[in-house]
Amino acid sequence: MGSPLSPILSDLVMDVLEQHCLSKLDFVLPFYLRYVDDIVTAVSSNKVGSILDVFNSFHPRLQFTSEVEWNHQISFLDVLVINCNQSIKTDWFHKLTWSQRYLNFNSHHPRSYKVGTINCLVDRAIRLSSSEFHDKNLTLIFQSLRKNAYPSAFLNKHIHVKYHSIVSITDPNSNSNVSTINSNIKHFISIPYVAGLFQSLNRIFNKYNIQFVGKNTHDISALFDSGKDVLPSDKRSCVVYKIPCKQCNKVYIGETSRHLHTRVSEHKRNIHDSEDNYTALTKHMVDFDHAFDYDHTSVLDNEPVYYKRLLIEMCNIVSHTNSVNLRHNIEHLSTIYTSPLLG
Repeated sequence: MGSPLSPILSDLVMDVLEQHCLSKLDFVLPFYLRYVDDIVTAVSSNKVGSILDVFNSFHPRLQFTSEVEWNHQISFLDVLVINCNQSIKTDWFHKLTWSQRYLNFNSHHPRSYKVGTINCLVDRAIRLSSSEFHDKNLTLIFQSLRKNAYPSAFLNKHIHVKYHSIVSITDPNSNSNVSTINSNIKHFISIPYVAGLFQSLNRIFNKYNIQFVGKNTHDISALFDSGKDVLPSDKRSCVVYKIPCKQCNKVYIGETSRHLHTRVSEHKRNIHDSEDNYTALTKHMVDFDHAFDYDHTSVLDNEPVYYKRLLIEMCNIVSHTNSVNLRHNIEHLSTIYTSPLLG
């Protein structure tokens, strides 16, 4: 658990397991579907114990349980599989704990997010269910989103549009041209969402095939403790840092993707390198016979993305007018940033 390889490894193991186990069965399964470790299949009631024994014999640490249909129905993920007179129908399935709580219409989010909530629910309800359940599921979506303050007219419009877009694609007699692709590539830019301004920017930049995507700079995660011990400053990585000079008020601003103590150690050793490899910190030490206070190195910001971290570093160099950093450290910083920082 927790490793990026976990999904891949678990799928490989399950693939080997099912090939081994299915080959040992002395009967043929009408169908067999699996998603990760959830499996749905059809088997005679007197064979349920046999197939379970075969799967559980593969490895003692890989043990399965079985669930049989009740009232000719069984759920598989978000699908309710219905055994109806030797044929199968499907419906949209919800757990008993389903809260019907979604993004509230009055929340400070772009309108497109609320339309997306409707589209996602309609898409799932229609594609996972047989046609006879469509009306029931669309009514359920309407009632659920009304509880989340969505206006009736807004719901009727977007449910209708999304439903007919799905039907037109799945209907073989439809004349809609689904192969039409916009040749213009759209570029997406993430910015903090501000109602009104956000929509205006999208209208202005639409002709340039640029679309802004709203993001929240503050969320409730800041209110909760992660449960982990706070890392000491020198053990943190992907940081912008500041080292003060002991003899004057000058500071050195830097960035590193490694542990901070590793980068500070390099600064200490840099005095022994050739003069051509001196950093601005070392040049200040040599030129003025000063020493830097490495024990009071402080972290100014954390940023895992390299180019964003460089931008933060340059902004800090400009805002710290007493920095010893060389001019070329900020030569790529736009005047859009320098004016407010110096002002």
